[in-house]
Parts: sequence; C-alpha cells; structure tokens
Amino acid sequence: MNVEILALLIPITALCIPIVAILTVHQRKMAEMRVQLERDRVGTGSEDVRKLREEFQTLREGLTAHAMSVDENLKTLAARVAHLEHKVGGTSDSEGTLEQRLR
Repeated sequence: MNVEILALLIPITALCIPIVAILTVHQRKMAEMRVQLERDRVGTGSEDVRKLREEFQTLREGLTAHAMSVDENLKTLAARVAHLEHKVGGTSDSEGTLEQRLR
C-alpha cells in the first residue's frame, strides 16, 4: 500500500509545482501593480502642487507688474497736473498742489 500511495503522490506533487509557480507569479504582479499605483498617485499629487506653484508665481508676477504700472501712471498724472497748475498760474495757498491734497 505504501508503494501505491507513493506512486499516486509523485504525479500529484509534480502537478502542484506549476500551480504554485503560477500563484507566486500572480502575487508578484499584483504587488508590482499596487506599488506602481501608489507611485502614480504620489507623482500626480506632486505634479499638481508644482503646477499650482507655477500658477501662483505667474499671478504674483502679474500683480507686481500691474502695481508698478499703476504707480507709473499715478506719477505721470501727478506730473501732468503739476504742469497744468503751473501753466494756469498755480492755485491758492490754501488749496496746495494736487499731490499735497492727495496725501
């Protein structure tokens, strides 16, 4: 009987080896997919943060340029008004210049 059981177990064991190999390969592929998914998720978050920082920097530069433009326009306008006041003959001492009145 021992020989008969041994004769039966040898082919069963031989057939189990490929099944175990297939299951091991499947588990490894699933682990690789999980790792890749996590990398993609982390990479996407970093990419989003980078894009937001770039957009914020662009907005900051635009705001600075706009503020400088407004400041230049105010200076030009003040110079024109001062020139007109001088040309017309000035204002009374109680009114002062436009620049003084704006302060």
